[in-house]
Amino acid sequence: LAEENANFGRTVFLGSSVFFVVSLFLSILLGDGLANRLASPLKEMAEELREAPSVGKKLRLPEPSSLEMRILTNEVTSLWDRVTEFKKANVEVLAAQTERLETVLASVEDAILVLDNEGTILHCGEGMLRLLNLTLAETVGHSWTDLPTAHENYIKLRSLLQSAMKGDNAVELTSGDKKL
Repeated sequence: LAEENANFGRTVFLGSSVFFVVSLFLSILLGDGLANRLASPLKEMAEELREAPSVGKKLRLPEPSSLEMRILTNEVTSLWDRVTEFKKANVEVLAAQTERLETVLASVEDAILVLDNEGTILHCGEGMLRLLNLTLAETVGHSWTDLPTAHENYIKLRSLLQSAMKGDNAVELTSGDKKL
């Protein structure tokens, strides 16, 4: 009877061990499969977003393979649509503000010159065009330091802007016989 109990105990232990190993193997296999089912679409989604698609274009997201991925895909698509709407609204607002600024700048008779950080002329008002004796086509979009004129006002202003951070910025400009 003792030997029978020992054999039964070994059999139960061996059966439990086999059951544990098989269960562990199946759990790992199922966990790995689930991880791959989730990771692969997430990777594809991340790659699509990393390519920085143009706002307004439809995202090419992977076909969802599970309910969770379908929910995530729908949310990302919804978020992308909202970003597109905000971007369009911002562009419209910027265009309207730019148009208003251009209207204001065009109506001012003072000599106005707007440069970007590289010294390219973005806007040149009528007063400045008269002072430089140039046309709009000869100024806007061109480098301030390389305009097609040797007019004395241009030479003075160019010198002033080049040394703008070096101290004395006073310069005397003329329009016809009139000093400005």
